[in-house]
Amino acid sequence: MQRTWQRTVAHATRRADARRGAGHRAAGAGRRANPAGSGAVASVLVGRKAVGGGRLRTLRLMDVDHQAVVTAAVALRSVASSVICLSLRLRPDALDSLAGLFRSAGRLPAMTNLILARFQRLSSAVLFGQDAAAAIASACPGLTAVELQDAPLPGWGVSWALARGALPHLTSLCICPPCDEINMPAAKDLAAVLTNRSMVNVQLAKSSGGVTPIIVALRSVDHLPEVLSIHTTMPVTAAWRLLDDPIANTRVKNLSLCLSDFPALLLHSAAPLPQLQALSLVCNIPQGAVLDVPNVPITAGWVVPATLRSLMVDVRHEAMPAGVVADDAVLLRWLLTTVAASRAAHSLTDLDLSARIPPGPQLDAMLAPLVAASANTLRLVRLGVAPIADDGVGKRRRMAAALVSALPLAKVEVFRMQHF
Repeated sequence: MQRTWQRTVAHATRRADARRGAGHRAAGAGRRANPAGSGAVASVLVGRKAVGGGRLRTLRLMDVDHQAVVTAAVALRSVASSVICLSLRLRPDALDSLAGLFRSAGRLPAMTNLILARFQRLSSAVLFGQDAAAAIASACPGLTAVELQDAPLPGWGVSWALARGALPHLTSLCICPPCDEINMPAAKDLAAVLTNRSMVNVQLAKSSGGVTPIIVALRSVDHLPEVLSIHTTMPVTAAWRLLDDPIANTRVKNLSLCLSDFPALLLHSAAPLPQLQALSLVCNIPQGAVLDVPNVPITAGWVVPATLRSLMVDVRHEAMPAGVVADDAVLLRWLLTTVAASRAAHSLTDLDLSARIPPGPQLDAMLAPLVAASANTLRLVRLGVAPIADDGVGKRRRMAAALVSALPLAKVEVFRMQHF
């Protein structure tokens, strides 16, 4: 699951990170500071100010411990009028002091970007709670983008609710705790933050409490975000509710979802996504489920957006009974045939597919139409294939070599799917 998460996050964040990175580079064009340690923080910043240094725009305070909290607050006060981006990583003994740190720092009127993390991410400590969330909202009212690299305590969301006038300019929210499920953000808190907000970028790791509150919040405004990533597994019916309005879908460019069923059930019935550039679907199939072709109008295909450049579909089956092999051939043939016949095939750059199909002539034949159509545009091809009796190393290597020959501009990887 860790590898899948890394792959889907890469697909979901590539363009968003590029935009954010560009913003940070512009913000930091004046001055940056990355003081490591506690006592040096204030002296570095105050000293720079004393000798007439440039206005600092980006500040990184890494591994701040309890003893350094006061120093960090002094540092923030010294650049309060200019700092745009703050990246703050706290050690566990400083987490309880986060609210006090922001209250001591006072108002930070220029700050638009905040990144919060904690040292030793696999510990049971949580990043912050309702009190610290309220302190952040009060100190940084101009925030437009927040990235939380760990999950907050339940109850924090109300402090950032637009209904309370908090963070009125927020358009980007990324919550990406480690994939150990020790701490997960609560769906009701995410919903409190997102309700009635017109967001541009929403990336949410797995949350507790299901997806319904999140979907309701996202649909409380006219349009879904340009970048939308939800990694809580949802039934296809929930995904339908999210994507059933063509007007709401018009701005979506990058979509990443986790489903508990076959992707064909969603793709053929979702409302059009006319600007979609990157699609990532991780499908966790319940034990014994099969794609019921008569009940899926699979012959109708999928109206592939002409703008699509990156496609990742990862089909994973729960443990199968002894002697039973999941056959994803119907699904993959439908998907590849549909994409190959679309306008997007002639501009597709990234293809990442994983399904329970062994390497060999059957898979080669499925791939052939898309490979031919996308030969001049594909730059990255990753294929996860089913394990076979002899591990299939030779077959995977031959398949990769054939793809490299047919796709001279692409980086190709054919790998063995893990058992589940």
